[in-house]
Amino acid sequence: DYLLKTADGGLNYDTVFMAGYPMPNDKEKIDDDTIMFTGWDGTFAYQGALVKSYDGGNTWTYLPTNDDYTNFAGTSFINGMTGFGVYQSGWGPDTAYLTMTNDGGNSWNVVHTDTSITYNDVFMKGQNEGYIAYTDDGYDAHILYTSDGINYSLDYTVNNVLQRFYHAQSTLFAIGTGGTVIKKSVPLGILNREISNIEIYPNPVSDYLQIKTDEAMTISIADMNGKIVFDKIVLPNERIDVRNFANGIYTIKSVVGNKV
Repeated sequence: DYLLKTADGGLNYDTVFMAGYPMPNDKEKIDDDTIMFTGWDGTFAYQGALVKSYDGGNTWTYLPTNDDYTNFAGTSFINGMTGFGVYQSGWGPDTAYLTMTNDGGNSWNVVHTDTSITYNDVFMKGQNEGYIAYTDDGYDAHILYTSDGINYSLDYTVNNVLQRFYHAQSTLFAIGTGGTVIKKSVPLGILNREISNIEIYPNPVSDYLQIKTDEAMTISIADMNGKIVFDKIVLPNERIDVRNFANGIYTIKSVVGNKV
């Protein structure tokens, strides 16, 4: 399959080859460099699959789930490593699955299942709080809400199928058939809590900044004028090359889930 990429507002497009991934359904843009597509691999015994890029779409990594008759209908990534996906098993009694990855899509674990309904999309504010859009046997659409990732309650019902969530600033939109659009105020609610399992050194630094942590996180570095000079997902114990930074004082912000 191919991806069209523009850097001039749509006047010109470059074609990027995405090997081994013919059927994408959903897209996640984590930052300027990290992009993920999810869907299925297009084979007869179709498998859910994810393809991701850490360099703005120039190169891609293909990650099938190796579970037959699955297809990611929708996904919601909190960062480049932690994300959720919903899919439906086929060829037999259908079961809807909510799955979660903590390693960027290399492996997925089922966290919630339901039968006789179809999961269409998921939006998660964090690892435990979020929404699932699903369709029942009568083709009515519903939205489930969970605050703990374990218990789910009915939040909304509409007569048309809801196919996709979109989140913009503090509003969650659900888009469906028949021109249906519903919206709900959903602030992200990032808490001003310190991340305890992180060390950043040396300070001052002139070549490489060491980020010592137990988990991947989003690191943003800003100069004293507030200009962001670095913003991406950083893996545990990764180094940041600051040799080309201008001399000066910088602030660093790290985000993991709802912790800052």
